[in-house]
Amino acid sequence: MQYFKICSDYITGQLYPTLAFTIPAYNYLLDKIEDIIDNNNIRIEIKNATTAAKNKIEEYYPTTDVLAWWKVQEANYPNLSKMALDYLAIPATSAPVERIFSSGTDLVTQKRCSLKGETIRELMCLKSW
Repeated sequence: MQYFKICSDYITGQLYPTLAFTIPAYNYLLDKIEDIIDNNNIRIEIKNATTAAKNKIEEYYPTTDVLAWWKVQEANYPNLSKMALDYLAIPATSAPVERIFSSGTDLVTQKRCSLKGETIRELMCLKSW
């Protein structure tokens, strides 16, 4: 229970817990569970309870592959899954964003200075796909 309390305090201590906080805590708990199961100095009752807890965790959280989960749930949540897949497809780097902004100078020229902002955004979005 001590390790669960540490992880729980860590996650709930944050103003807005995100996957960046919960996944390391989840992995930390699984590592501690494995340590208890592998420890030969632990009583068999504790090992059995820990193994049962690990099996229950793996039953509910077999993987942390969010994209695969949304793909499976696509039939249940068609609109939400499309939104989630679009959101999760955003790269975790700023390089593509910088590339898009620098390509904006190719779109907005003296000949195209009367394009609306929405049109420029759409063209930049289409160009990035």
